[in-house]
Amino acid sequence: VELCSLTLQPEDISIANIISSGLFGDGAAGVLMAGDQHPLINGTKPKSGKSIDYQSPNVSVDQNAKQNEQCCPKVLSSRSIFFPDSEDVMGWDVTDSGLKIMLGQGVPGYAAQLRPHLDRFLADYDLCIADISVWLTHPGGPKVIDTIESGLELAPKTLDNTRKNLRELGNISATSVLILLDECLNGPVPKKGSYGLMLALGPAFSGEMVLLQW
Repeated sequence: VELCSLTLQPEDISIANIISSGLFGDGAAGVLMAGDQHPLINGTKPKSGKSIDYQSPNVSVDQNAKQNEQCCPKVLSSRSIFFPDSEDVMGWDVTDSGLKIMLGQGVPGYAAQLRPHLDRFLADYDLCIADISVWLTHPGGPKVIDTIESGLELAPKTLDNTRKNLRELGNISATSVLILLDECLNGPVPKKGSYGLMLALGPAFSGEMVLLQW
């Protein structure tokens, strides 16, 4: 649950507060993950011998497993990034009137430095950026999105799903990439075997990467 509106400080007329008030939003999201041995994944029946219906009484376990195998990606790996000495770039000050936003001008500059971290992460799995067909990228702001797209040398409009998310919902912090994932799961099913990357940005300047495969 992200309640970014709690940082609204009516008496603060700084540029950072004005920008953040228009940029950030409130939201909530959750993820249900199942391991390889779960009946939903492997289509097996529980020890009791009873079938488990996850979607409809008329849908068998095997049908459910097949449907979910088609639309839900596997999580292959994850990795965290933190840039030292970036505490003043992005975050909050705890003041007498509540949480005060800290939003420095250096955010796009740090976003431009993500490339080598992504390259190393993907190289551990014999992959490169060109192998990623589904991008679920945190909408940090218009400049941040443009910087990530250009810095990773992605084709123009690759991150339009992120731009749409920012335009319609705002930057809702940690829930943003999960809502992008939900939209992806409810859209056209990616080709089997294709890779996806979730990329989220966090306080100071930090990042989280999750490698997916359909």
